[in-house]
Amino acid sequence: MNLTNNKIELLARRLLGGSFPNISINDEYSQAIKNPQKNKIDHSITIIMIVFVIVLFSSIQFFAASALNGNYTINTSGGDYTTIAAAVSDLYANGISGPVTFTIEGTFNEQIDLDGAISGSSKFNPIIFMGGKVTYTATTSADNFVVRINSANYIEFINNIFTAGGTTYARIIYSEALNGNITFDGNIFQGTSTSGSDINKALIYFKADNSLENLNSYEFINNTLNDGTYGLYFRII
Repeated sequence: MNLTNNKIELLARRLLGGSFPNISINDEYSQAIKNPQKNKIDHSITIIMIVFVIVLFSSIQFFAASALNGNYTINTSGGDYTTIAAAVSDLYANGISGPVTFTIEGTFNEQIDLDGAISGSSKFNPIIFMGGKVTYTATTSADNFVVRINSANYIEFINNIFTAGGTTYARIIYSEALNGNITFDGNIFQGTSTSGSDINKALIYFKADNSLENLNSYEFINNTLNDGTYGLYFRII
């Protein structure tokens, strides 16, 4: 950025509410002859103003959030994130600029809620959640899922253990806005021990309710499905 002295002075005055003395950076050299001490003070203040502006702009750039790219860990005792929710929040706030892998270390009692498209995700920039143990106990129909995937795509779940802790509401994977390109590879889906045909206890529940939804490229590879009323329940309305 190329700032002239006058622009620097004007910017500094605006940023600090005009609290600087009345300084004219382009004074004639005659002022230096008439009052050399004042001239030194004026130049000192000008230098302070320039440094202030540089530091200000550097701070703005330093704190600017950037898109996620690469490998991250989720661990309650450290790592890049201490909760899954925090990692998902960053995905939606910042998007991604390359492949992103979240390695989940340990057991988490929370949901993975991917409710909406994530900026930057694509065939070459997938988002992977792997290696974790995620349990959630639903108490109502509104929160009846361990993992929700609505409109998000190019998501992969690899070698996780998902457990539905509820008895009345015990779904694990739920989607009502299918957008394609979702992979489940090597996961264990542990539902509640039950009998009957209650769809609230289906391990994987997909609902397609309009013709615009993308039903392509849902992959289930080497997963284990335990208990529940249905392994995969697909509803088109």
